[in-house]
Amino acid sequence: MTMRNRIFYPFGSVAEAREAFKHPDGPGPYAYGRMGDPRVTELGRTIARIERGNERCVYEHHTGLSSLHHLHLALTAKSAGLGRRAVLSAFIYGGSYEQLAGMRDEHSFDVAFVENPFSLEEWEKHITRDTALLFVETPSNPTGEVFDIQALAELAHRKGTLLIVDNTVGVTLQHPLHLGADAVLHSVTKLLNGNGTALGGALVVREDSILTSEALKKSLAFWFVHVGVIMAPEAAEQTLDHCGVIEVLEWEAQKISENALYMAQWLEQHPKVKKVHYPFLKSYEHYALARRQMSAGGGLLAFDVGSAENAEKIGNEIIRAGLTFAPHLGYRGGTIYIAPAVTTHALLTPEQQAAAHITPGMIRVSVGVPGVGNDLEVLSGALKKI
Repeated sequence: MTMRNRIFYPFGSVAEAREAFKHPDGPGPYAYGRMGDPRVTELGRTIARIERGNERCVYEHHTGLSSLHHLHLALTAKSAGLGRRAVLSAFIYGGSYEQLAGMRDEHSFDVAFVENPFSLEEWEKHITRDTALLFVETPSNPTGEVFDIQALAELAHRKGTLLIVDNTVGVTLQHPLHLGADAVLHSVTKLLNGNGTALGGALVVREDSILTSEALKKSLAFWFVHVGVIMAPEAAEQTLDHCGVIEVLEWEAQKISENALYMAQWLEQHPKVKKVHYPFLKSYEHYALARRQMSAGGGLLAFDVGSAENAEKIGNEIIRAGLTFAPHLGYRGGTIYIAPAVTTHALLTPEQQAAAHITPGMIRVSVGVPGVGNDLEVLSGALKKI
């Protein structure tokens, strides 16, 4: 076994060992795999460059949900001094919703969900003097809803709190840190990896955010190390193989967006489709905001076929045709389908699903780089059967 594959790093002196444990989250000298790894650090710096954030204040996690858990624990810790309350958009990935609702219901964390995150007034109603952070996912999973990052950042800072943006779906297409967000969160597993080969998460901090202060960096470092959320080095290597050349990643995101818009427009014209969710459709209520905030609409869209029974029929036809029906998005190699109401968001109550615009008849689509001609042919045949 080479030293590259070990999870410990011998020191050259006691002084070096002492220094490593003064700064346990790196970037070096490295001591132990749970605390830091050069391959993971390299990926983190790459993601920071993609997000135009602080390369010295980035954390790489085992999964996107690990990133969220680390963030929540670190920013609501007493030693952070920010407060104990987290205010969240209800339009977020099902796993994120379940994690934070569980922290509220099972561990008595102060977590509040904004049911109408399009309204700044609704956000403001939930913000108290004890609020540590606001958290929004835009575009949201699964419906691709777009929220005003700049306006939310201005509200957060006026109220003395922080804005964190999940930019998983919008990677390279928008830059939340330049719009005022204090940090960006990612499920690296998605488009940043691109190939569906490795799990990962990341948190990137804005250069001039108070998150770069010594007290908050200390809290972030402490919980990063002691919860043990670091990304696996092998996963970091596999992800760097894809996103290491940023210009290629940017081209892929644009191409995927073109394909997704083409499919969304086709679906919108189909008489069996009740509604299509995609931010760059002119029919989208917040189309002007989407065009102003993003360079393209991303690869995620959703369409409604009216009922759970119809969604199941469509899903089974997709599977029979050899297309991919799976709980994943951001796969550059092809298009992936799923029914959110019974899978990714199944643990939400019907009322919670409805509040987040998730319907029983919804099919979520994650579009890849290849063209969607064959997909539309399959969907055309499937829609005839409902």
